[in-house]
Amino acid sequence: MAGALENAARDIRYLEEDADESEFGYVYSVSGPVVIAEKMTGSAMHELVRVGHEALVGEVIRIEGDKATLQVYEETAGLTVGDPVLKSGKPLSVELGPGLSSNIFDGIQRPLKAIQEVSQSIYIPRGIDTPALDKKLEWQFEPVGVRVGDHIAGGDVFGTVYENSLLRNHSIMVPPNARGTVTFIAPSGKYTVADVVLETEFEGVKAKHTMMQVWPVRLPRPVTEKLAADHPLLTGQRVLDALFPCVQGGTTAIPGAFGCGKTVISQSLSKYSNSDFIVYNFLAGLIDATGRVDECSMTIMLSTKHAAVRDCVVSLARSLGICTTAFDDGDSSLDNYTVYMTGSAALNAVIARSSLPREGASASDSSIPRASQKFGFNIRELPADEYFGLTLSDSSDHQFMLANLALVHNCGERGNEMSEVLMDFPQLTTEVDGRQEPIMQRTTLVANTSNMPVAAREASIYTGITVSEYFRDQGKHVAMIADSTSRWAEALREISGRLAEMPADSGYPAYLGARLASFYERAGKVRCLGGPERYGSVSVVGAVSPPGGDFSDPVTSATLGIVQVFWGLDKKLAQRKHFPSVNWSLSYSKYMNALEPYYERSDPEFVSLRTTCKQILQTEEDLSEIVQLVGKSALAESDKITLEIARIIKDDFLQQNGYSNYDRYCPFYKTTWMLRNMVGFYKLSRHAVESTSGQITWAKIRDTMGDMIYRLSSMKFEDPADGEQVLVERYTQLQRDMEEQFRSLSD
Repeated sequence: MAGALENAARDIRYLEEDADESEFGYVYSVSGPVVIAEKMTGSAMHELVRVGHEALVGEVIRIEGDKATLQVYEETAGLTVGDPVLKSGKPLSVELGPGLSSNIFDGIQRPLKAIQEVSQSIYIPRGIDTPALDKKLEWQFEPVGVRVGDHIAGGDVFGTVYENSLLRNHSIMVPPNARGTVTFIAPSGKYTVADVVLETEFEGVKAKHTMMQVWPVRLPRPVTEKLAADHPLLTGQRVLDALFPCVQGGTTAIPGAFGCGKTVISQSLSKYSNSDFIVYNFLAGLIDATGRVDECSMTIMLSTKHAAVRDCVVSLARSLGICTTAFDDGDSSLDNYTVYMTGSAALNAVIARSSLPREGASASDSSIPRASQKFGFNIRELPADEYFGLTLSDSSDHQFMLANLALVHNCGERGNEMSEVLMDFPQLTTEVDGRQEPIMQRTTLVANTSNMPVAAREASIYTGITVSEYFRDQGKHVAMIADSTSRWAEALREISGRLAEMPADSGYPAYLGARLASFYERAGKVRCLGGPERYGSVSVVGAVSPPGGDFSDPVTSATLGIVQVFWGLDKKLAQRKHFPSVNWSLSYSKYMNALEPYYERSDPEFVSLRTTCKQILQTEEDLSEIVQLVGKSALAESDKITLEIARIIKDDFLQQNGYSNYDRYCPFYKTTWMLRNMVGFYKLSRHAVESTSGQITWAKIRDTMGDMIYRLSSMKFEDPADGEQVLVERYTQLQRDMEEQFRSLSD
């Protein structure tokens, strides 16, 4: 940590000693991230301030007389009474312009890569002030449709920038609150985001505009009109696209206990959804454990003092298909727990995708190789004082290491949920015009882990949504994934406690629901401000981590009262290795009616197929109780058909294999055809039984058409890479063969 501060000292912005005295207040008291400053007359709510001699970033959150309460977004150790507080007169804002994509920021939009280059450390030095957008990098600016003398207003597009091969037209817009007559427009050429490319005049007042905008994070960006959403947010997960669809511009919650796969679903959205741009918010946790990896026997041993860590590691390892055993060390006074993971293909996959330095060696800065590596090293547990920020308690969220396939590299060290994204996203590609492009080029990451200062977690969610709105205003469809809003609510709770506010349920502040609503309400499909006319959307997907999977948790309850789609994850499904572990009985979507016109255009049969599928699953749930009492043989033949088709739907339609090329992503046409053939088999079976007055039984159908049932179950193995036409022909042939066999059976 000391080395990081020394390396960054020249870049740390100290308070200007020659600033006017009226611009200063002084620290009156300090309580963690909450600081009270006096002589702050003239301050405004949510004004940005610099606290102490190291110019720590803070924000005004309460004003009483000449005293202001500040929340500081950095570690406040070392602040003393009497330290200066510099008022900026501006709200906490973000920089918006070329350079946002492919970048990773912290909660107050400081680029982590730039900080690392300055400090030469993995830690963020206090007070470091790096610009969010690179002011030296030049971009090729092309003016569009604007000449000197034209009248322009907020939101008008006056130029474009080629940012990368996935973001070819980054629109340069007039700031929403600007207007006037154009007096200068820069010619085509290379400019930095700080160069003036447009000058306007309005009522004698001249204004200069660059390619960069600065916008307050807590203020929603204005739009011309909010519209009703009518296009689905396709995720590539059959259970979501078919049964519980979301729309572009919709709001979705993914609550679930630790190890149920919230992170896997949210990252599948960022990889495979039909969005033009992705903003990913991380509010992650740590894992406390020591252990060893044995190269010869391919086993991993973890030892921890926390039962919560043991339970989460076991659950997550088993959910990934890794053979796992856990036991106590015998001495009850020590509270030691040991977890063994033994060699398997799943374990090998986890290890092969991790960055694994040998003992005593530092991790390589080069790209992570995909091939399996031979290794053998010890994992050491860092003492609490070596964590930067805070150490998690037993009840904290310890899920992220294993869920993100980075188990070994980060055990015992300060690790977070960014691990798999940092390893996986640079390797992940998407096909554009016949060529492979890194998907990171359409992604912005806002990372604020649990070991970073608590107040920055509270601000990070607003940083993410503001960046999303900026790309929406360009006419793009943006998916913002907040993982997890529970960590954000915990930050609210801690700050509220330090402010001595009256606690509500579980200690959360009374305004928790209002804050959640103000965040989710910034989603939606809109007609963008300015010209030319364009439409964009922001879809918000929020993961929620209720303690123990209890959906009556205040954060979950408040969220479900706001969002329109609920993807409830089931611990029992996850334990059976059924992923996505979405509980089809609990989950719901309120966008069904809004999407009916789209389904009518895409496939008129789809709505009736989905309704039949839901009826089969619901009937199977009711029949399962009867089967437990009287046995399967006592059921009617039609009910036996329902049970068997429900099993096929659950095992081969609702379940997907994220590690396979053929099933990790399922296009909508494949989803529809799989559902059509399964429901078709169900209807033909029932018709055969009912039309022959019971002469044809389910047992006869099963024995006669075993190959057809196998082909139904094998539909998921068809690879979308073969093309839509090829897959549709195969599924159509299966449908014809099925109808022919049933005709032969009836004859």
